[in-house]
Amino acid sequence: TFDRGGGAPQKTDASPSADPDPAGDPRYGLFLFLEARTPAGLAYETFTISLILLSVATFVLASVFLPEYNGDSPLAYKCGPRCDAVWFGNRPDN
Repeated sequence: TFDRGGGAPQKTDASPSADPDPAGDPRYGLFLFLEARTPAGLAYETFTISLILLSVATFVLASVFLPEYNGDSPLAYKCGPRCDAVWFGNRPDN
């Protein structure tokens, strides 16, 4: 067995069967993928982070172009109905 206290695993049992066998574990490939230790896993992680950043940026831009939040700003009216429908979806008539 291994100590689950964090950090590097410390062996608490002296028997040879206590060593993990990553090659025999069917979940090991998934672990490597999700930890971005494979080329496909790195691409997946990069894509996921990019989607998160795009979502945050779109939310910030949507609040800039929403007249309810920025009524005094000329930017609130720069994004027309088509721009709002494609990027933000703020207007009820979309």
